[in-house]
Amino acid sequence: MKAVVVSGAAVAVLGGVAAPVGAAPAGKDPYKNTGLTKVYGKTGLCFSMDNSKKSKAAVKLRGCNKKSTTQRWNLYWLNANKPAERPRYGIQNRKSGKCLAPTSKKSGASVRQYGCNKKSKAQWWTLYDRRITSYGSGRLVMSAQSDKKGSKITLMKYSNKTVKLKKQAFSLIWKKNDPTAL
Repeated sequence: MKAVVVSGAAVAVLGGVAAPVGAAPAGKDPYKNTGLTKVYGKTGLCFSMDNSKKSKAAVKLRGCNKKSTTQRWNLYWLNANKPAERPRYGIQNRKSGKCLAPTSKKSGASVRQYGCNKKSKAQWWTLYDRRITSYGSGRLVMSAQSDKKGSKITLMKYSNKTVKLKKQAFSLIWKKNDPTAL
């Protein structure tokens, strides 16, 4: 399984030219039809909407299935007109067409899907240091509290401690011609 680690410290090689992974991506929406997977702990677990098209459905970890559209995501670059800023993304499920947002700005908030609204800061995310950070809540990052299938994705405080990093580190997978592929 080919994985792209979401990291500002890593370096990607594209056509023999190195570029920092945290740099603005090439093109407006380079991360279409990708998967999101845990980096540490039990392998083979991906973000899934369990085929739900309903608003407020929770994101959960499930066994990765490349053919499942409920595990496929479009990451839309929301501030492409401001390339000097850290890229902000909307994360849209391919099956439901809905976008991810936390239920609140507090640690422990569940991450769920809602109708997409590019103006809602609750639906803005940044990708840095293997973390998916909620722009609207400050330094809270997506987290899987367990390596068990069915575990819900929540927000928690950013941490470099190994025990927390194992819950917070995610990567993009199943992306052809990914400018950040390692």
